[in-house]
This record gives sequence, C-alpha cells and structure tokens, in this order.
Amino acid sequence: MKETNVAGLREVGFSEENILSITLVTCLYNFMTRIADGLGVEFPERGQKFVKGWLQSPALEQEWMLAPKSDE
Repeated sequence: MKETNVAGLREVGFSEENILSITLVTCLYNFMTRIADGLGVEFPERGQKFVKGWLQSPALEQEWMLAPKSDE
C-alpha cells in the first residue's frame, strides 16, 4: 500500500474510519493466515464453503464492508 492507494479510497467515498477498518481487517486476516500456515493448520473444505456462502449473502448486507460511506 502506498499513500496513492489510500487517496484512491478517499476519492471513491471511503471515510477515514472505513479505511482504518479495511486496514485492520486485512491485517488480522493476514496475521491469522500466517499463524495457521506456520502451524500446518488446514482449513476444512466444509469451512471454506461456509465462508464462501457468507461472503455471498450476509456480507452483502454489511454496507460498511462493500460500499463507501459518506462523512455527511
């Protein structure tokens, strides 16, 4: 990430709070993935299907995750 990436998020309407949330979620995901990889943990296929299903339905209802929010 570079400042131009952050500026691009601002330009499409993400607030500072949105950008921080995006960054924190991304960091947590990367951290947890590396722990699992380091310990040799394999995510069961059933769990993968659950996550894929969640990302295609309940996540779509989370406006803060998918759409820029105005500071107004």
